[in-house]
Amino acid sequence: MMPRISDAKEKILGAARELFWLHNYGSVSVDDICKKADVKKGSFYHFYESKADLCVQCLDAHWGDSSARADSAFSPAKDPVQRIKDYAKQVYEMQVELKKNYGTVLGCPVTLTGMELSNEDEAIRNKTKDIMTGYCAYFESALREIDAKNLAKIDNIEIKARQLFSFVLGELFQAKITNNTDNLKDELERGLLDLIGIR
Repeated sequence: MMPRISDAKEKILGAARELFWLHNYGSVSVDDICKKADVKKGSFYHFYESKADLCVQCLDAHWGDSSARADSAFSPAKDPVQRIKDYAKQVYEMQVELKKNYGTVLGCPVTLTGMELSNEDEAIRNKTKDIMTGYCAYFESALREIDAKNLAKIDNIEIKARQLFSFVLGELFQAKITNNTDNLKDELERGLLDLIGIR
């Protein structure tokens, strides 16, 4: 039985998300994606204009999953400091699960893809920039409440949010390079709170 059209499209998207994250965009070919998805090459070009077009849709799909998790971590019903702690725990647990499933720490696919392709593809650069802005917005929401409740004095919330996000990325890069999540367990939460000024 032939797979339904919607099934084939989702299989291609799922295969590409996994391959791009496990390896990198440049080392993964359309043939690799079709083989992983078990679809004909013609199906690929029926649904996606190019590998770059598929990559943008992979980033969209990843952001859909990540923002749903972040919505939970950064729920306004929680104390703002707890939101930061929950996000740090979430990042750690996600990377532990990925390493268990794939045998390696995968890091952040959005920033890894953006670093690889931001000078080569404008659509991918813009998509990664938009997603990074979205992550910073979560931190901004918590920081505004932390400042309003006098839990810490924050002079420039937008800059501080970018600093927090940059710190998370740095910890993820270290975890990926060392293939070890211990730094995420031991340093991520404490480092974020130190940057905010919460002891």
